[in-house]
Amino acid sequence: CKRSLIAGSAVLPQVVPTRCPPEHRTVMDLCCCAGGWSHGFQQEGYGIVAGVDNDKQALATFKLNIPSADKELADLMNKKDRDLLVDAYKGKVTIGLGGSPCTGFSKAHPTDGNKPTRRLLPICVKLYIEIGVDVIFMENAEQAKKSPEMREAISALETAGYSVQCKVVCAADYGVPQNRKRTILVATRNGWTFTWPSKHDRHVTLGEALAQSPIPAQGEKVTDAALDRIEGRSAPYGSSGRICTLDNPAKTLMTQKANTVILRGDTHYQPSIEEFMRIQTFPPTFAFPPSVPEGERYKMIGNAVPPMMAAAMASGLTKGTTTAQTHSTLDRPNPTDPSTDCIAAATRLQAV
Repeated sequence: CKRSLIAGSAVLPQVVPTRCPPEHRTVMDLCCCAGGWSHGFQQEGYGIVAGVDNDKQALATFKLNIPSADKELADLMNKKDRDLLVDAYKGKVTIGLGGSPCTGFSKAHPTDGNKPTRRLLPICVKLYIEIGVDVIFMENAEQAKKSPEMREAISALETAGYSVQCKVVCAADYGVPQNRKRTILVATRNGWTFTWPSKHDRHVTLGEALAQSPIPAQGEKVTDAALDRIEGRSAPYGSSGRICTLDNPAKTLMTQKANTVILRGDTHYQPSIEEFMRIQTFPPTFAFPPSVPEGERYKMIGNAVPPMMAAAMASGLTKGTTTAQTHSTLDRPNPTDPSTDCIAAATRLQAV
């Protein structure tokens, strides 16, 4: 089920026919933030039961856009809060989604390698095992794949009888106009199976995405002084890492508009929040409570799983009639193989 942001097609996909009974399509979203995972699964016909976060503004935004879901304010580092969630939702959700904080793993935050929030990756997985879900999707930075926390999470899943797959994917391969690499952990059991969705034939460029109706408001011009500061930063924050051209997918969005520059002709612009949302494939109907300040809006969208990529992952799920055999598929792409490099693939595409 391929999707595209190319002009003339829908910004986000319509709900497709369900492939299993509705009672098996109930979803919880841990560290939900703005709800990128949830929006993607909702597009594939799944029902979102609850979003969980420790950020009140994120939860208010989640609830505004998915009003049928519960919003649960919880500190997942706190066992008491986790126990309350188990009591409330045990046996009531089939699928667990999560995007634990990436700052402890990401190369964009090299000083945060010992950050306690790294523990949220295995904590979320173990919480879902205790709740009793049959399917788990976890997303994090590319560097999380080989971390001790990921190994701990995988070990817990295998012990609990799940089939486990772990792979680094690029959002641009699934219709997102952004070269955003992320680790995706998938675990299934009790007749559920997952197949990695097919990659799109070509990447959607930033220019194609921003030209699609409704055209998002354009951001402000970057002053010469601000551009000098941006160009003076060391990689990956310097001009080579953060300036996006219209004829390629955008670079990975971060959590501040100051970290992304769009080059139009000879003029540099910082993206508007509407452009940020378009690059992350949030629908034009997505809204924020008036009380949420601008900086928090960029942070929520920058931290999110792109809904279009989430929908692609959801499309790979199938509910069978028999219990699947437990196994693990821990895909480790060869870093020297250019076919695994989405940025190189985009370059080859543009050269055609």
